[in-house]
Amino acid sequence: MSQWKIEAGSDKAGNFCAHGPTLGSAGTVRLLVLFPARRLSAPSLLALLACTVALFITTERSEAASFTGLGFLNGDSIQSSAAAISADGATAVGYNLDPVAPAIEAFSWNSGSMTGLGFIPGGSFQSLAGGVSGDGSVVVGVSDNGSSTEAFRWTSGPGMVGLGTLGGSTSTARAVSVDGTTIVGASDNVGAAPEAFIWKSGPGMTGLGYLTGGGTQSFANGVSGDGTVIVGVSDISPTTNEAFRWTVGSGMVSLGTLGLGGANSTANGISADGSTIVGVSDNLLGDTEAFMWTSGPGMVGLGDLTGGSFLSVAQAVNADGTVIVGYSDAGGDTAFFWDSVHGMRSIQQYLIDQGLGAALTDWTLTKAFGISADGLKVVGEGVDPNGFTQAWYADLSPASVPEPGSFSLAALGLLLFTAGGLTRYRSVGK
Repeated sequence: MSQWKIEAGSDKAGNFCAHGPTLGSAGTVRLLVLFPARRLSAPSLLALLACTVALFITTERSEAASFTGLGFLNGDSIQSSAAAISADGATAVGYNLDPVAPAIEAFSWNSGSMTGLGFIPGGSFQSLAGGVSGDGSVVVGVSDNGSSTEAFRWTSGPGMVGLGTLGGSTSTARAVSVDGTTIVGASDNVGAAPEAFIWKSGPGMTGLGYLTGGGTQSFANGVSGDGTVIVGVSDISPTTNEAFRWTVGSGMVSLGTLGLGGANSTANGISADGSTIVGVSDNLLGDTEAFMWTSGPGMVGLGDLTGGSFLSVAQAVNADGTVIVGYSDAGGDTAFFWDSVHGMRSIQQYLIDQGLGAALTDWTLTKAFGISADGLKVVGEGVDPNGFTQAWYADLSPASVPEPGSFSLAALGLLLFTAGGLTRYRSVGK
């Protein structure tokens, strides 16, 4: 809380004036009050001076940015990672490792509480959550089923339900549409080759095929909010893979690469509106570089953070394609967020600059995997103060300064009206 004391004085014309000092780095709010001195009697002036000594305008400075380590499912656990976050920013999902059980178990985190999601019936030792619907009610991923691993869809009612395969032995779900009805991932087909799939409750699991020249592997990694655009990676030759975009109308179409012939690329995520695709590609120098793809300019490299070798990977993008998250080498894996105005920035350094240095003491935020629709809530993994890999949640909202309370302004206005003065309120530097 910052208390503002009204200060009094006079200008060169002899007018009485009162103003408040600056608020600080977050913004300047200044109250300018001008009174023609000739219109104020001595008693009125004394009364006004007395009031200005006593009058305070209280303004609360809100530090909206925050950081939270999500912890673990139990005291025996030594590792957790958050793979995705719901569009509303309220639910994070991922996995937790308990070496004593031993088990890797999918989790859902909401309102400060982490809940294990269990396993497909018959399974007992491995499940991982990879995607979550817009409101957090549907979670998708992969679980053992007693004999192999199988894609799952989880809801609070029936719990974890297997989605089957394309005829092979294994499958995994990587992402889900905002409404939870369309799930994408990869499954072994009847030829035992991994193939990207789309799943809906009616037709079930359907293979998406491969890019021209491929046929040995494809993986769907992301889906638009309405489930109509799917992105991922497919082979185009025995040694080369390229990012793809799939729709019912066009089928699977290559997005190319940032490099020359023989370069590889992978699409990891897509905006809810379907306009922006993000991922990673070999560039012209043979380095690994994060990219964004839109229909106009096509694939564009995002650069990397300074301090390490050239390496960056884009993992997810917000609803309208304006904010991208992932990780880069800055002397070690470092979680980043990117926008067109600021470029690529370290999430940890940004949070420290927002005044959260104490909360991040002995933490290293290594990777960001998911982002909310508004581009402000991010989840990932990092190294915690005990040296364990732990899931984290960050709110990137910048600090804000609400306007002074209406009661204070009304009281001041009444005072000025009584004194017969002229009031001018101005907010600057915000």
